[in-house]
Amino acid sequence: MTLQELIRHDCLVTKERDMTHGVWELDNGQEKKSVKVAGHLSSNSGEIVL
Repeated sequence: MTLQELIRHDCLVTKERDMTHGVWELDNGQEKKSVKVAGHLSSNSGEIVL
């Protein structure tokens, strides 16, 4: 999935600790990207989302 596809996807949105709500931090080992995602479901617990 590309970043553009991810942005248009109905994602599970999380907000934990010092993270910005709806922003996923992606790291492939070579570069880091921040992606603003949206969706109908959100949680403040990553454990619940998993």
